[in-house]
Amino acid sequence: MALSKYAIPQFIADAKSILASDNGLEQKQAAIGERLSELSKRDDLTRLGFPLGPSDASTQNFLLWREPPHTALVLGQFDPGYLSPVHEHGDFWVVGCCYRGQDRWDMYERIDNGSRPGHAEVKLVDQWHIPPGKAVWMPRPPRAIHSHNNESQGDTLELIFSAIKPLPPEKRLVYDVDGQACWPSGFNLAGILVGDYYPPRPVVRNGLLSKAWNKEFGARLFSMRPRAFCPVCMAFS
Repeated sequence: MALSKYAIPQFIADAKSILASDNGLEQKQAAIGERLSELSKRDDLTRLGFPLGPSDASTQNFLLWREPPHTALVLGQFDPGYLSPVHEHGDFWVVGCCYRGQDRWDMYERIDNGSRPGHAEVKLVDQWHIPPGKAVWMPRPPRAIHSHNNESQGDTLELIFSAIKPLPPEKRLVYDVDGQACWPSGFNLAGILVGDYYPPRPVVRNGLLSKAWNKEFGARLFSMRPRAFCPVCMAFS
């Protein structure tokens, strides 16, 4: 039996009402976070979600609600020992609340001007330890760069809500903090297969398949990319 009777449709209705108010974005996010914390008291959310597959910052995701144009509620999963890439998604904000386990958001700030392609200098500015029931929300750029880090011995599950259109995978950046480098999200799989990717990681280079076929295959994959290779973006877009 669920520990709370606060249902997903009621949360969505509350969130939409909050977003329609005249309050500032951070006030809206805080209010949504309070409702998300209440929703996290249910013990049956894992059986209510539709599996979406992994993303570029989680090992599994379950869709709890999807409503056009961009409203979605997802339950993200981080396997034991999982440390996500340091990444960002522009102005796409989320409100998150730990459901099980414990997540840690490492928050970074970009300190270079982004004028050199493939080069980036970011510094760690904060760490947020997020036990079950605690809600957090994404700050504005340039401090929206972050990573997820499972601090529990088992799976960590986190509720993630947003109502804004996300950046496409090829415009999201992954950062190598120590190497002072950055590149587009690894979920641009078509680019990987045809080698048109930074850093280049071609898979099909054994000469068994023609270059023309590789390009055609890559183009087909790229056209399918949002649905086939980025389930979280598919949920929010």
